[in-house]
Amino acid sequence: MKETLLKRIPERIEVIDVLRGFALAGILYAHMVFWYTGAALPEEVYFQFSSFADNVSMAIFGAFVFGKFFSVFSFLFGLSFYLHFQKKKTTSGFL
Repeated sequence: MKETLLKRIPERIEVIDVLRGFALAGILYAHMVFWYTGAALPEEVYFQFSSFADNVSMAIFGAFVFGKFFSVFSFLFGLSFYLHFQKKKTTSGFL
């Protein structure tokens, strides 16, 4: 059953590639937000101009953007690795 299922899987699964690209774009966006907001300044300067709205927006950004894209990318990397090794197990000369 496993071997017949794996033989029917095409060479590339396009949905995984699209989701991985989306996750990479989100990671790039998340890094741009953090690196271009003055994060390299001394801590006193960075918190001098922060308001309640800034803190709320950064908390929302951190919860819904920054953490999610890394999680999705990590999951897809592991899934791709698993599929690759499962496919290679069925062929001769594994590893």
